[in-house]
Amino acid sequence: MSDLPVSLSKDQPVKDSGGAQPGAAAPVGVRAVVASHVERLTRFDDADLGERQDEQQIAVKLALERHHGVSFAITRFRGKGRLPASATRLTSKAAMEATLDERLDEAGDEVGAAMARWAGADQRAYRRVMRSADAFLAAPCAAGYEHTCRGCRGARQLTCDNCRGRGKISCSPCAGTGKINCSNCGGSRKKSCSGCYGSGSVQESVSNQVWDSSTNSYHYVSGTRTVSCSGCSGSGYLSCYSCDYAGKVRCGACGGDGDIGCRPCGRTGKVDCGTCAATGIEHAGGIVAASVEAAESLAIAGANQRLSALVRQRIATAELPAYGALLGVTHQAGDSAVVSTYTMRLDVRHAAMRAREREFSLYGFGPACAVLDFCNIVGHMLEDDLQAFEADLLQARRWRLKRAGGDGVLAASARFLRSELNMEIVEHANGAAADAAAVEQRFSGLVDAAYIARVVAALGRATGHIYGDQMRAPALVLCGLVALAAAATAVAQWPDPRAPLSAAACMGAAAAAWLVLEWWQQRAIMRGFDGDIGARMLARIKADGSVRNWRIGMLLAAGVAAGLGQAGALKVPAVRALHAERAAVSGARADIDGWFGQSDPDYRQRVYPAQAGLRAQAQAGNAAAQTVLAWQLLLGAGGVPQDLAGAGALLDQLKAAGARGASLPVADAILVLQREATPAQQRDAAALLGQLAERLDFAEARYWQARSHIDPRSATFDSARAVKLLDRAARQGHAHAALLLGQVFAEGRAVRQDRRRARQLLQLAASRGLDEAREALGKLR
Repeated sequence: MSDLPVSLSKDQPVKDSGGAQPGAAAPVGVRAVVASHVERLTRFDDADLGERQDEQQIAVKLALERHHGVSFAITRFRGKGRLPASATRLTSKAAMEATLDERLDEAGDEVGAAMARWAGADQRAYRRVMRSADAFLAAPCAAGYEHTCRGCRGARQLTCDNCRGRGKISCSPCAGTGKINCSNCGGSRKKSCSGCYGSGSVQESVSNQVWDSSTNSYHYVSGTRTVSCSGCSGSGYLSCYSCDYAGKVRCGACGGDGDIGCRPCGRTGKVDCGTCAATGIEHAGGIVAASVEAAESLAIAGANQRLSALVRQRIATAELPAYGALLGVTHQAGDSAVVSTYTMRLDVRHAAMRAREREFSLYGFGPACAVLDFCNIVGHMLEDDLQAFEADLLQARRWRLKRAGGDGVLAASARFLRSELNMEIVEHANGAAADAAAVEQRFSGLVDAAYIARVVAALGRATGHIYGDQMRAPALVLCGLVALAAAATAVAQWPDPRAPLSAAACMGAAAAAWLVLEWWQQRAIMRGFDGDIGARMLARIKADGSVRNWRIGMLLAAGVAAGLGQAGALKVPAVRALHAERAAVSGARADIDGWFGQSDPDYRQRVYPAQAGLRAQAQAGNAAAQTVLAWQLLLGAGGVPQDLAGAGALLDQLKAAGARGASLPVADAILVLQREATPAQQRDAAALLGQLAERLDFAEARYWQARSHIDPRSATFDSARAVKLLDRAARQGHAHAALLLGQVFAEGRAVRQDRRRARQLLQLAASRGLDEAREALGKLR
C-alpha cells in the first residue's frame, strides 16, 4: 500500500465536496446564542439567564477515515433486435463467455493502478466519492452475440390470436347473423298499446245531471264506465312498424354482414412479433461491472463523553469542516481499496449557565457558536407557565372556567402563548404527542419530549374550550330567536302555508345569522392574543374541526327550535281557527277558478263551488265569485233553486264595478228572456245572443237564442231557425240543446216527426247525464 500524504495548513482554504464552505462569522458566546432563542420564542429575556463561570474555548481533534472497496462481476443482459453498436459482436454464446472472463481478469489486474490514479487526483477535496467508473483504467465494453428470434423464427410477424389469421371476427351483438331483436317490440313483432297499457279497455268519465223534484232543480252526478280501447280494438297490442312485423332489424355494429374487422391486426391476420420487435433477431450479452462499497469511522480526541455524543449525533460528517478547520488529507491505495484519512480541528465553546435554580452545561460549535443541544433549558424556564395553564384547564367546567378571578380559557391560553415557542410546538407536532421526539430534535433540545407532549395535549383541550365558550351564548340566543320566528311564520303561513317550507326559511335565516356571529366571534378570539398568535390559534381551531362541528350542531339545533316553535304555535286554538278560515277561503277561490276552466258548453251541467264559500267570496266583492253565483242563480244549477232577482242584482253589481267578460252580456240577455219583457226587449235580447253566439261560437248563447225562437208566445218565434240553432248547439256538446231538439223531433213540433233522429239526440243528452233524456227515451220506445 502506497502513502500519498498531503499536508494543509489550518488557514488554507478547503474544497468541500459535501457542501459549500460557509464564510467565517464574528465570534459570539454561547450565552448570546441562548439569549437570542429565549428572547425570540419566550416571554423571558437575557436577565433571566444566570452564568456560573466564564466560557471556555476547547479544540477537539477529529480523524475521519473513509474506506472504499471495489469488487467486479459480470452483468448479463438480453434484448430485442441487434446488439448496440458499441458492443463487441461475437459468433456464439461460448465465445461471449470466454471474452467476458478475459475482461474480468483484466479488470482485476488493473484495479490497483486505477486505485492509485484515483488517489492521486484532486487530493485536496474533502470526502471524495469513488464512482464505479473510477475502478477501471478504460471504460468497460459489452460483448455479445445475435440469434434468430425464437418466437417468429425470423418471420418478424405472428398469426393474430384474436381472429386466428382471418382478419375479421364474428359480430358479438348479432352472433354473426347480421340481425338483432327490434328494440321497440323486443322481437315479439307487437307492442303493448299505449292507450290501454295492454289491458284492452279504458275507463271513461261519465257525468249526468239529475232533476231533483224536492228542490225543483238539477244536481250533478259523475262516474266512470269501462269501454273497449279504440286504439287496439280491445286486443291490448299494436303491430310493430319499426321492424315491419319481422321482430328483427339489421345489426348496427356490423352493418348486417355478421362479421367485423379485427382491430389488433388491422384486418391483415398478422401482428408484429413482440419478442424481437419485428426484427426477426434477438441478442444476448454481458459487461464487466464494478461495485464500490464505502464505509466511514470517526475518531474524536480531547472531548468528554457528552461532547463526543453531540458531535456524532448532531453534526453531519459532511458539515464537520464548517465547525472548524481541515488540517490534512492522506490517501492509501491498495490492490482493490483506498483508505482516505481526513484530520480536522473542531472549535468548541463551553458555558455553564443557571436558570430557575438549575445548572446547565451547553456547548457552541464553530465560528458562529452554534448550540446544537439546549438541554431543555427553555422548557425548564416555561415549566411554571405550563403548570398554571394545566391547572386552569382542569378547572374548566361545562359552561365556563370556574375559579376565583377566572376570566375564561381564552385569557388563560393567551397568557400561556405569550411564549411563542408553545405555539410553534403545536404547529410542528400537528397536534399529536407521538411527534414529540421529532419536534424536540427540530428545536435542538430547547424543550424535551415530555414538555412537548404536555403542551400538545393542553393546547388541544384548550382549542375546543375556547371556541365553545365564545359561541355557546350566541347559539342559545339564536335558537330562541329561531323558535320565535318559526312560530310567527307558522301563524302568518309565510312564505308558504306548508310548515316545512316556513321552517326551512327560518333555518336559512339562522344560518346566515350564524355566519355573521361566527365571523364576529372569530375576530374576538384573534383580538384576545398578542401579535399573529390569534390568527394562528384560529387556524388550529378550524383545523381540529371545532368550527365545522359547531356549524353542524347549530344547524340541527336551529331545526329543532324551528320545529318546536311551529308545533307550539299550531297548538293554539286561535291559530288553528285562523288557518281553517284561510284554508276555506283558498279552497273556495280554487273552486271558482276551476269553474271557468271547465270545458262543458252546457252551463247547467258544470260543477259549481260550495254555496257557503261561493256566497262569502261574492259578498267580499270577488268579481269571479259574483259571476259564477249569478249564472248558478240564473239557471238554477248545482242544486240551487232559480233566483232571477238575485241573479239580476249580482249582474247589476258587476256592471257597476266595470267588470268585463263575454259571459256577462249573455247572462243579461238570458235574464231578459226569462222575465216578463216587452216584444222589443225580447227581440233585442235574441239579437244580442245571436251576435255573441256567432262571434264567440258560444253554445250557451246559441241554446237560449233557440229557446226564444221556439216559444210560440215569444215575439221572436221562428221554429225553423230554432231547429237549426239547436242542432248546432247539440253538435257542440250542449246536453240541454240535444234534449230539447230530441223532444222536438219526437213530438213533430215545427218539423216532421223523426223518431230515429229523436232517439239519437236523446241518447246524446242521456250520455251527458240528463235524467229527462232517459225518461224521454223510455217513453219513445
